[in-house]
Amino acid sequence: MPRAALLVALALACVHLGCRSRTTPVQPQGDASVVLSTTAKRTTHTVKFANRVTITLPPVDLSAHEWQIASHDTRYLRQMTTFLPPQTPEGGATIAFLAVNSTPGRVTRVRFVLLPAGMAREATPIDARELLLAIQ
Repeated sequence: MPRAALLVALALACVHLGCRSRTTPVQPQGDASVVLSTTAKRTTHTVKFANRVTITLPPVDLSAHEWQIASHDTRYLRQMTTFLPPQTPEGGATIAFLAVNSTPGRVTRVRFVLLPAGMAREATPIDARELLLAIQ
C-alpha cells in the first residue's frame, strides 16, 4: 500500500508542476505590411508566424473620422500598437499586430469600422474594411 500512495503522490506532483510551466511569449520575427484598399471592402493576405503585421487603412479626414477595430481574434493576433497617424498627408492610419498562432487552413479576420470622430462604438459606421489573414 505505501508504494501505491507514493506513486499517487508522484503523479500529483508531476501534474501540479506541469500546470505551473510557462510558455515562452512570441517575439516578433520579421515584418509584413498590408495596405487596405480605398475601394475593396475585403482584403486577403498571408503572413508568417511571429510576423509583426502592420496594417495601413484607407486615408480619411482624421479631424472628422476615426478607424476603430470592430473585431479580431486574440488567439491569432496580439495587438501591438494603437492606431498611429499617417506619416504623409495622403497616407492612412496604421496599426500593428503580432501573428501569435498558426493553424493550417485557418484564416483569421480583422474588421475595422470608420466612425465619426469622438463617437461611441454604437454609432452607425460610415465605412468598413475586413482583412482575412492566413498565418503560416
